[in-house]
Amino acid sequence: MRPAVLGPALPFTVDATAERMAFAPGADGSPAVGRASLTAAQGEPLTPFAPGTAWGRAWHTRWFRLRARVPAGWVAGTVVAHVDLGFGPAQPGFQAEGLVWRDGRVLHAVQPDRRLVRLDDLGPGDDVELWIEAVAYPFVFAHGFRPTPVGDPATAPAEPLYRLRTADLAEHRADVDQLALELDTLVDLAGALDARHPVRAHALAALDAAVAALHPADVAGSAAAARAALAPVLARRAAPGAHRIVATGHAHLDTAWLWPVRETRRKALRTFANAVDLLDRHADLHVTVSQAQHYAWVAHDAPDLFERVRAHVTAGRWETAGGMWVETDLNLPAGESLVRQFVHGQRAFEAWFGAPCPGAFLPDDFGYPGSFPQLALGAGCAWFFTQKLSWNDTNRIPHHTFWWEGIDGSRVLAHMSPVETYNATLAPHELLHAVHTFAEHAVSGASLACFGHGDGGGGATDEMIRRGRLAADWEPVPKVSFGSAAALLADQIVTAGERLPTWVGELYFELHRGTASTQVGTKQGNRTCERVLHELELWSAAAGRPPAAELDRLWKAVLTQQFHDILPGSSIAWVHRDAEDAFGAVAAEAEALLAGLVGTVGAAAGPGAGVLLNPAPVTVRGVVDVGGQPRWADLPALGAGPPGGAGLPDGMAPVRVERRVIDNGIVRLAWDGDGHVTSLVLAATGRDAVPAGRRANVLRLLRDRPAMWDAWEVDLADSTVGDDVSAADRVEVVEASPLRAVLLVERSFGASRVVQTLTVTAGSARVDAVVEVDWHEHERRLQVVWPVDVHAAEATCGIQFGHVRRPRHANTSWDVARFEVCAHRYVHAGEHGFGVALLADGPHGYDVRGDALRMTLLRAPGFPDPTADRGHRRLAYAVWPHVGEAFAAGLEDEAQRMAHPVRLAATAPSGGPVV
Repeated sequence: MRPAVLGPALPFTVDATAERMAFAPGADGSPAVGRASLTAAQGEPLTPFAPGTAWGRAWHTRWFRLRARVPAGWVAGTVVAHVDLGFGPAQPGFQAEGLVWRDGRVLHAVQPDRRLVRLDDLGPGDDVELWIEAVAYPFVFAHGFRPTPVGDPATAPAEPLYRLRTADLAEHRADVDQLALELDTLVDLAGALDARHPVRAHALAALDAAVAALHPADVAGSAAAARAALAPVLARRAAPGAHRIVATGHAHLDTAWLWPVRETRRKALRTFANAVDLLDRHADLHVTVSQAQHYAWVAHDAPDLFERVRAHVTAGRWETAGGMWVETDLNLPAGESLVRQFVHGQRAFEAWFGAPCPGAFLPDDFGYPGSFPQLALGAGCAWFFTQKLSWNDTNRIPHHTFWWEGIDGSRVLAHMSPVETYNATLAPHELLHAVHTFAEHAVSGASLACFGHGDGGGGATDEMIRRGRLAADWEPVPKVSFGSAAALLADQIVTAGERLPTWVGELYFELHRGTASTQVGTKQGNRTCERVLHELELWSAAAGRPPAAELDRLWKAVLTQQFHDILPGSSIAWVHRDAEDAFGAVAAEAEALLAGLVGTVGAAAGPGAGVLLNPAPVTVRGVVDVGGQPRWADLPALGAGPPGGAGLPDGMAPVRVERRVIDNGIVRLAWDGDGHVTSLVLAATGRDAVPAGRRANVLRLLRDRPAMWDAWEVDLADSTVGDDVSAADRVEVVEASPLRAVLLVERSFGASRVVQTLTVTAGSARVDAVVEVDWHEHERRLQVVWPVDVHAAEATCGIQFGHVRRPRHANTSWDVARFEVCAHRYVHAGEHGFGVALLADGPHGYDVRGDALRMTLLRAPGFPDPTADRGHRRLAYAVWPHVGEAFAAGLEDEAQRMAHPVRLAATAPSGGPVV
């Protein structure tokens, strides 16, 4: 019956430009889209292009011009363009799509579920000309999770991916279209209801009657009779106390994922145009759109479209949500980055629309740290929305509407949609799932549904909107009304309030655990930028020359790359290459700006050939590296001072090296013939941090073959399957002085080679390690393992602006699920009077179970980037034993010193140490 939705059709005359890969750069360096691209296309040579012709090499763009005249006898107000670019079964947003222009104005996208372009103003004899900017996205998931070359233009196949199937002018039969929707909806309802549900019987009977009334040879003529047969069951009213669903049109558009940022910029324009078009045509619709970066792109590329957005915001039908620059990953960025996500995001929304966003909107993040409620409240967000936790692989979060209490006692209202998708279609089976799943029926009668195609953008469709209207007051599904998340959740705070349950601490995501460690180059680039931008702001303020405009621009560039499919390492190769280039450019510019500042700061600190700058918020009193040489330093927090000499302060014990022992009077490090640590004794107590008979600083090569979602996952089944890299090719003390001693160990395994160094310095209990790896494994994971002789049921794990405690046992299913966790700066195991920490400013994936602290160094997934993490990699970490309670002993101070290394003002900055 679907073909009967369209009446007589007339083929367009189609012409096309040549396909192009490159785009003219925009004013901000990213590819131009919108009017400038249309103008350029209209100036290019055109050639005839017949439907059925192949087009679309991966990642290439082609413009199509469609021209026709409406035939005599057609009914005015029913004319549409029907365009099929060669759409396949893949979800919208993951294959070919286009943007339609008419008379120099954006209309909306052409996508698999949006093939009709309404031309309601046309009548017989009218001419129409459309331009379509079509792009050929390869379907990266075409072969499941197997490695694919299509995520990199350099390796993507050259043959066309699509074939222009249809480009017709036609009449649209609205009654047939509505009949098709009603039939589909009732079939879906009948399939979702229990076999004995009375409404199911009525629905099946109505379907039988409609089929009997419908004449296949005259669908248009018999559609009214068929709809009349369906009317009684569609008119059944919902019970007075039925659950209420507030539905908002939404397109969760990934800032990058299976496409690069430059394509997201174009996807944002298509998605915004779709939303504006629907709002213009449906007076009851409401949409919710997040991510300030996307708004900024649209404002730059299509100012007229942005003004239409602004009008809908003013009318209260377009909801700005989230308050962040992008829907950032929450686990991996530093605390300063999360603050700036809000600062730059809320500042932009307020400038554009006169008000900040009232809630944090993060439907697809891979976990939520316990410090986030405080950050959200500080940014003016009273509520928080997500959906992702419904994906948990072991335990179900027991609430949908609840108070989320952070580590400092701050609380925000949290809501997780019981539809359990941010790509809802408002089909009956989804609505019934929501009411059956919702956990807070006793205190709340409403929940949120975000409907529309997401991830690849697109958003809501006419069909979804009409389906929502059918469910406005219909037995037995929940009552659906269009509205805003903010209005619903503000009402929940007032009406449910303290009767709602409370969840305390982090919202750990029981899936995608591998994202703490995948694509280490991207993660290192981010951390380098966070560090150098911290220094740029600090030292420019000290010099009295804060570069406000530069800091704003540089931070926004970093914040964009912190999106939750970029920084976690779960994107195609192209995305991560671009991200590392972007981070490199930011770091280089920041370093250039710093070079003009540190000399000024150094001169102000006092005379001398060189001045050390301490960007850490804690004092530094110990050995630092100055031009490759150890020097003693005594520096104030966030301050400067001269580098000391090569000698020791009075009373400080020198570092001594014996046969297989390094001793600085504070710790005594011993190793075996293969370079493994056999003992780390704290002199103050005589206690060994390494259990008797065990080896520490062991490299372990684990199997890493997740059942699916390669780059995202670390499977429990693989977390204990592997072997130690035991044999050493070389073990040698390569430096020995009163200030510093360095042990070097070389190992080889498979196709890879690793060089480890362990460094002990005077006056410190911290043992610093650097690992350099030529990494060429596949589906393997490299861990460093430190057994610790500490009896502790929990480990203390650093997060942004604080810490959480995580189990080292498997008493419950919740404990079992935390077999790989994300941490910032340290993980620590301690008992009364003694403890050991594993410190790192960069690596984030840890396993704290049992009697060891384990840190993931590298992974080697095959999808979506088949070359992820391979090559030369350099990472750093440290082990720190201590006496007494961890924080009183200085755990946070040690972590801060590692996170913010000392800089020499008199020489060109090197960019800091590796992470």
